[in-house]
Amino acid sequence: MGNDQKSNAQQSVKSVVLKPTGQPLRCPKCGSTDIAEIVYDPPAMTEELLAQIQAKRAVVRVGAQKKHPPRYYCNYCGYEW
Repeated sequence: MGNDQKSNAQQSVKSVVLKPTGQPLRCPKCGSTDIAEIVYDPPAMTEELLAQIQAKRAVVRVGAQKKHPPRYYCNYCGYEW
C-alpha cells in the first residue's frame, strides 16, 4: 500500500460515525460519540476493515440473530442499537 493510500485509510478510520445530517452519532444510553458500526458476517477481512476494528470504529459479529439486529455499538458503555 502506498503512502497516499495509507494516509487516506488512516483519515477515514479516525472519523466518527455521522448521522445523515452530518452530526456525530451519539449513544442513546450515555451520550458518547465513541461509536462503532457493527459488521455482520464480512465476506473477507480486508486491510480497511482491520484498521477500522483496531481504531474501534467497527465491531464484527457472526450471524445476525434478530430480524432487526443492532447497527451500532457504543465503545464507552457497551450499548448496542
